Amino acid sequence: MKKRMKRLAGLILVTVLLITCAGTAAAPAYAGGPDEIRWQPSDTWLWPDDIAYLSIYLYNDADYVNLQYYSSYYGGWTWFAPCNKTVETDSKIWETKIDPAIWEDDSIKLRFEISADGGSHTFYSDEFMVFWTEEADFQRVYGSNRYQTAISIADLVLLIRSGATGKYPNVIIACGTNFADALGGAHLADMKSAPILLVNDTPGVIQDVCGEIQKNMYEEGMIYILGGEGAVSSEVESALKAGGFKDWQIKRFAGANRYETNLQILDYCGVSGGEILICSGTNFADALSASAVGLPIMLAGKELNKDQMDFLNGMKPEHIMMIGGDGAVSKEVEEQVKPLTPGLPGRLNGVNRYETSKLVANWYFSGKQRYYATLAYGRNFPDGLAGGPLALTTEGPLLLVTDDNWQYADLALSARNLGSRFLFVLGGPTLISDETIWKILERDESPDGPVGGPEL
Repeated sequence: MKKRMKRLAGLILVTVLLITCAGTAAAPAYAGGPDEIRWQPSDTWLWPDDIAYLSIYLYNDADYVNLQYYSSYYGGWTWFAPCNKTVETDSKIWETKIDPAIWEDDSIKLRFEISADGGSHTFYSDEFMVFWTEEADFQRVYGSNRYQTAISIADLVLLIRSGATGKYPNVIIACGTNFADALGGAHLADMKSAPILLVNDTPGVIQDVCGEIQKNMYEEGMIYILGGEGAVSSEVESALKAGGFKDWQIKRFAGANRYETNLQILDYCGVSGGEILICSGTNFADALSASAVGLPIMLAGKELNKDQMDFLNGMKPEHIMMIGGDGAVSKEVEEQVKPLTPGLPGRLNGVNRYETSKLVANWYFSGKQRYYATLAYGRNFPDGLAGGPLALTTEGPLLLVTDDNWQYADLALSARNLGSRFLFVLGGPTLISDETIWKILERDESPDGPVGGPEL
C-alpha cells in the first residue's frame, strides 16, 4: 500500500449495497441469475486505518456472503477471507469492513459473492470501484432549519460510528432557541456516544425529534434532557412517553440556572482529576470550539459560585484551561482557580472568537495529522451545538468561520499544523459560502499575524 494511503483519507464513493433477489417458496432462493442482483450507492468516509462499512440487505436466505477484490498480483478475483460469514435465516443484513492491506493503488475493484441452496447457486453483484483521493473536499450537513440540521448531523454521526445498520445507545435533547444549558453537554455526549438534538415547543419539531429517536436509538437507550421545562418543555417528555419510552429512560438535568445545570451534568459524568475547561456561560462561541475536545466544560459567570468552587476542590483537577480572553472568563475566575492545581491555569485567548477557535484546534489536536475538521458558523450557536458530536466522532477540531473571518481556520488546518483535507460544513451556503470553504481547502497561505478584527 502506498505511503500516501497512510496519510490521506478520502471518500468511499460506493459503500452501501442493496442486493435484491427474486424467488418464491417453491423455487431456489436466488433463481433467475445475476441480472437480478442490484446495488445502490451511498456515500460514507474512508478512515486512514480502518475503512468504513459495507452492507448488504438480503431479501432471501443465503449460505454465505463474501467480499471479493480484484488483484493484479493474483491475476483475478480473490476472496477477502476475513469477510466470510454465514447469513443466518433470521438475519437479512450482512456487514463488514475492508482491510486496507488489500489496496494496491488509489482504487480497488470489489464485488460481492452470494451463495444459496447449499452452494448450488452462486451469484455476484455488479463490480464497483472504491477510490482514495488526494483532492481536498467537503460535505455540507444541513436541513431546512436548525432542528432538521441537528437531525442530519445525528444521522451522519450514526453512519460514521456504526455503519448503515447501527443505532445510538443514548440521545441528548437540548433547547434550540437558547444555548445556555446545552453548552456543557459535549462531554456527556462523548461519554454516552450520543447525538445532540435540538427542540422547541412546536408540535411538528417535537414530533420530528421523537421520531428520530424512535428510529435510531436502541430500545433500552437513555434520553438526556438538558435544562428545565423553560428550556425543553414538558411536552417533549410527554411525547417521548407516548412513543413508548419509559420513565427511567428519560433523565433531565435542571438546575435553578445554567451553572447549576452544568454542575449536575459534570457530577453525573463522574468528573474527577484530569483536565477541565472553563468557558463563558453567557456567550456560546468559545464553548462551541471547546466541544470538540471531549474534556469536561465548566461554565463561568463573572465569578465562580460556592458550589462551583466546591466541585473543583472535590474534583482535584490536574490542570485547568480557560478558553477565551478575560472578557469571556474573567480575571476574577482566574484568581479563584489558581490555588486548585499544581501549576498555573492556562488560557487560550485569541483577538476574537475565530482566533480562539484556531488556538483550541492547534493546542488540542496537533501532534498527528487530522484528516477531518468541522466548520460551524461563528455568529450563531445551533449548528455548532449539534456539531460537537460530529467533531468528536471524526477526531478533529470544530472551527468557527464566517465569510469574512475564515483565515484563522485556514491557518489551523494548514499542512504545518493539522493537515486536514476533508471538511464537514454545518449549515447551508447562506451561512458559510462554497467560496469560503474552497479558500480554506486550497491552502492559500495566510500571514501568521492577526487577521480579521475583534468580534464579541
